[in-house]
Amino acid sequence: MDKKWTIGLGLLGILIVFLLLWNFAPAIQRWLASVFVDIILLLAAFAAGWLFGRFGGKRRRSDDERNARNITQAQKK
Repeated sequence: MDKKWTIGLGLLGILIVFLLLWNFAPAIQRWLASVFVDIILLLAAFAAGWLFGRFGGKRRRSDDERNARNITQAQKK
């Protein structure tokens, strides 16, 4: 293909994409808003689970002592 044809088809493609975005902007905005809410909810659930696993639950002093022994033994190797 000739270089002029390639440039012309590229510009035509950009024009078509722009017109489609212009025409369907409200529907795209609604879709993005619903996806945004889903992402926020998933991130909140992940953060809550991570925080609960990191800071929640009952810890015993014996767990800390056992972990300290395991770390010390691993460092000796």
